Amino acid sequence: MPPPQPERPRLQIDRVFALPQPAAAASAGAADRSKSEAPGGGKQQEQQHAGEMAQSLELLLIQFLMPDNDARRQAEEQIRRLARDPQVVPALVHHLRTAKTPNVRQLAAVLLRKKITSH
Repeated sequence: MPPPQPERPRLQIDRVFALPQPAAAASAGAADRSKSEAPGGGKQQEQQHAGEMAQSLELLLIQFLMPDNDARRQAEEQIRRLARDPQVVPALVHHLRTAKTPNVRQLAAVLLRKKITSH
């Protein structure tokens, strides 16, 4: 008979998208969007921002799945901050479709569902 497996800590996914957005962050986000909508390069800036978001989100999703509580807590905080950006939805869809590890794809799907149903 194999030895019993240690119990894995439960992920706190419900808390990632549950926090309300502070007013200061909302106005900062509106200012960022108005900058990116300015003529002459707004689309290029938006694409660059989406690429940067996808890269950082990939690392955070992997870190979120680590067994180390401190690393997971830090990733959760950063994902919570990234969740305020509208570009998080396409980035999550990207990882849902292209991530090599099933756990990362599953986490991206859960976070995307939480983001969509919270609106």
